[in-house]
Amino acid sequence: MRPRDILDFVIIGVFGQIVTQFFGTWGTQLSLASNGALLMLTLPISTAIIARFLLGERMTGLRWISFILAIVGVIECSGIDWKELNFTSPRYMLGNGLLFISVFGSAFYNVFSKKLLRRYTPLQVQFYSYGVVTILLLPAALAVEPKAFGNLPHFTSGVWLGLLMLAFFHYFLSMIIFLRVLKRLDATQAGLSNYLIPFFGVILAALMLHERLTKFMVLGGLLVLGSTLLVTVFEERLQARAAASAGSGQ
Repeated sequence: MRPRDILDFVIIGVFGQIVTQFFGTWGTQLSLASNGALLMLTLPISTAIIARFLLGERMTGLRWISFILAIVGVIECSGIDWKELNFTSPRYMLGNGLLFISVFGSAFYNVFSKKLLRRYTPLQVQFYSYGVVTILLLPAALAVEPKAFGNLPHFTSGVWLGLLMLAFFHYFLSMIIFLRVLKRLDATQAGLSNYLIPFFGVILAALMLHERLTKFMVLGGLLVLGSTLLVTVFEERLQARAAASAGSGQ
């Protein structure tokens, strides 16, 4: 590994993962859940902005249409309590700011990963960036919350099962799949798939927690799914046709 690559993994670990996890958790404590849910909707937009400056990606007309459809759809199925939203109160100002920084950290991780995927596999990008997070955060966690580690032997089997499921599905499998997709698509295209999270969230809540699934949630989810297909599958086909036409013209 080149020294420049080591620096890149430190950058993505600190400004991507640590900023996302730390500021997100801290901001959630100081703000409202509805504020956090609405701010999370800016993740694909933030990804598109950062990708424009770091990777030179551009927003096409098709991508603008997809983003608008996705935003409308995700608002329908996100479950945001609009009456509870509060972005003007000084009480929540710090928490809202921390959550916004967390969103930009996540967007930065997505875009910067695209650069590293040119030389490394998705598993390597995941492993090395999380290695930086562990090296930097473990001493801090031991110093600030030493009792938390002392409680590990007292965790119930249900707690351990939950931690293992989070580790495998959220921090490993989903990220590896996302990075594999990111290697094929533009960061802007892959970032739009984040709008599918609320849709699958309400479906899982209906199946596992027996929460009510309304027709507006279903309609919103279909809009998000359609917009994602539009900006990925359909746009890929258009680009392939354009490349084929250009090749035949030569």
